[in-house]
Amino acid sequence: MNKSINFLVHSFFVGICFLFSLAATAQTEKILVAGDSWAVLMCQHNSFGTALGELKQNFTSDSNCTKASANGAEAKNWLGRSTDKFIRTRLSEDLEIKVLVLSLGGNDLVRNWNKEMSLEQEVIIINKVQKNIETIVYEYQKIRPDIKIVISGYDYPRFEKDHPFPAYAKLLLNMKEPTAFELNSAMIRFSQEINKISDYKNIFYIHHLGLSHYYDGASEDRLPPQQTQHPDLISSLENPDNYGGDPRIMSSVKSLDNRFGFIDPYHLSKDGYHRLALHVICNVLIASGISSHRSEFIGPIN
Repeated sequence: MNKSINFLVHSFFVGICFLFSLAATAQTEKILVAGDSWAVLMCQHNSFGTALGELKQNFTSDSNCTKASANGAEAKNWLGRSTDKFIRTRLSEDLEIKVLVLSLGGNDLVRNWNKEMSLEQEVIIINKVQKNIETIVYEYQKIRPDIKIVISGYDYPRFEKDHPFPAYAKLLLNMKEPTAFELNSAMIRFSQEINKISDYKNIFYIHHLGLSHYYDGASEDRLPPQQTQHPDLISSLENPDNYGGDPRIMSSVKSLDNRFGFIDPYHLSKDGYHRLALHVICNVLIASGISSHRSEFIGPIN
């Protein structure tokens, strides 16, 4: 039953976007997905390619994204690494790349933040990440002033004690074992600050906080699907800081990657990244008019 409901919800959301983006022109313009492990997984799953095809947009996903993304990447040391050099080359040589989707900053946050920090200490960390991402964006704009850059944020994680993968267990300890609300609240504050980089002309920011709660709910915490903010209201152009879901609880295991015999607390499932790609396309590319046809959404599904 839940699968049927989720299929209908997904189909309806795709339909909303599609109705306002009919008759797309020949697919010549490209989106390059770049950045950290979230970009790696979106590239591996062809999340944007699939979503763009569903919505019949006049963009394709650049297949070179594997060389533009790296697991564990941080904003603080992004410039100068091979991925950065590759992006610079692609932007210079392939003028069909019109949009760069950049996923960065999450590792900088979770590797340096802990729940015992004062707000003043937290602000210092977040401001450093913001400045680093801003510098990266401006570097790419120097190469291609016409490029549209979408900084893509994150969804709520699911860090729990005694994780079987040592790196995740250590990460939780380094964060001083925050509750879901403590970590999710930090991610909300982080997103609000990173958003300040945007000018909503050439630089856009979109987070995905609560996207998984909407689609999958969280049965572990008795949250049914479709009971929280609809995706078109989460980090919209009109209200980019607006978050969805219930920040008091983690994302469900249903929403997360489980390909390696355990639940990944930090990375989404294949379906999750597909929904993320739809979220970016609908809430940024179509809504801003970057795609062939501007979209006006019809509001939440009741």
